[in-house]
Amino acid sequence: LVSAYQSGGNKLTGKIKGYRDNKKIIHFDTEQSKFHCQKLFRRPIIMNDLEKDDNYYTYALRPMDAKDRIDFIEYILYNVLDAKEIGLVIIDGVADLVTDVNNLEQCSYATQKIMKWTDELKCHITTVIHTNYGSDKPTGHLGSFLEKKAETQIKLEKNGVNEGWITVNCKRSRNRGFDDFSFLINEKGLPEFVNNDYDF
Repeated sequence: LVSAYQSGGNKLTGKIKGYRDNKKIIHFDTEQSKFHCQKLFRRPIIMNDLEKDDNYYTYALRPMDAKDRIDFIEYILYNVLDAKEIGLVIIDGVADLVTDVNNLEQCSYATQKIMKWTDELKCHITTVIHTNYGSDKPTGHLGSFLEKKAETQIKLEKNGVNEGWITVNCKRSRNRGFDDFSFLINEKGLPEFVNNDYDF
């Protein structure tokens, strides 16, 4: 998604297209090490054959506690960048904004913060959260809160027919949904769209 938004689309993103309009991308990762974050943050740049992207801001938040992560994200959004220039924000590991995904007060606070940011900054925020084991429900009360407020829910799961493929499904959307598609990780370690002519 970041790669497609960054450039409008490329040979690896297939039918996924993006319209950036010179907006900035801000990518927060809450759980990976600096080494793995660096690999993750470099990936869309490599996919687009770029040397760098001065409007792609990346932050690794693993050392922080939950409250500090929320405060840090808010500080970056409101004090480091011009709000009018922010287009896409990714919070990979939204569950790390709370200490307990079943704590009603913390989950409500984190969800309200995300709603506030999208409303005031007029940007899109994509979050990533795991599902409960053996279910397609997102984890805990936090998952339930986010599910109710989300514009679109996208579910990723291992493909049941083709080994190594990940199938992407539009679980629900308030607007236009999309057909299922699949991707794989190629020999260079990059996600690559799989032609829809194949079985899912």
